[in-house]
Amino acid sequence: MKHRNAYLLIAPNIFFLLLFLIAPFIWVLILSFQKGSVLGPKTFIGFTNYIDLIRNRLLLKSILNTLKYTVTVIPAVFIIGMVIAILLNGIRRMRNFFRTMLFIPLLSSIVVAAIVWRYLVYPEYGPLSKILDFLHIPSPNWFGDAKIVIFTIVAVELWRGLPFYIVTFLAGLQSVPKDMVEASYIDGANYFQSLFHVVLPSMKPVLTFCLVMATIWALQLFDSVYVLTRGGPSNASSTIVWSIYENIFFFNRVGRGATMSVLLILLIAVMTFLNLKLTRFREEQVT
Repeated sequence: MKHRNAYLLIAPNIFFLLLFLIAPFIWVLILSFQKGSVLGPKTFIGFTNYIDLIRNRLLLKSILNTLKYTVTVIPAVFIIGMVIAILLNGIRRMRNFFRTMLFIPLLSSIVVAAIVWRYLVYPEYGPLSKILDFLHIPSPNWFGDAKIVIFTIVAVELWRGLPFYIVTFLAGLQSVPKDMVEASYIDGANYFQSLFHVVLPSMKPVLTFCLVMATIWALQLFDSVYVLTRGGPSNASSTIVWSIYENIFFFNRVGRGATMSVLLILLIAVMTFLNLKLTRFREEQVT
């Protein structure tokens, strides 16, 4: 065969793709049409699981919580991450030191992050509560108030995940050709005009990658909910992945958990497609 060597080189990747991605997805899809426990026998029930989920208010609440978290955390990481990356890009000395310091939260485990944040926002003795008391502002129950718990989780995830975006944006800023920026200044553009019309459009591949990954990671939120709130209070922080975990391991409903997994995959696929379509549409408008 003409391309035999090429097929041989990609064969291991194809094997692992089939073994760890395609095969599990097919198995989950089959389970979504069945009813039974994790280790017990299972029976085929058709589309009953999908029909039940459509009528399930708890699933709808989990979806809304996940979307609320997603539309809050993504703009936050882009705006804050880009601002810090621009500030770091202007620093000539000790830039590597600041990069290293920024990566410390990203290297910490969720358990460490949970301990830190529970101490920071402790209602009576936490530093944040003390500051609010000093300003004569009542300190809320950050993890116990259903109205703000999802935003508290946003803050925790920002603290943990923001360094990734800062370093990625910084690498994108440093890859922008300097002669393009200088040419924009020569043509009369100010700093912000050069930033929005030259620098950011040149970073489109980096921004698209971060947008897609941020969307996927946000829709898969689980570990912070598991450690900090367990979906509470009153399911106010329950997410799709938490509901999947809860149905399979708490209620022993494998079929329903598999059905929710399929819906999550479809939601991620649709959101990723829309992100790519949106960025491509903007690129066509610019060109």
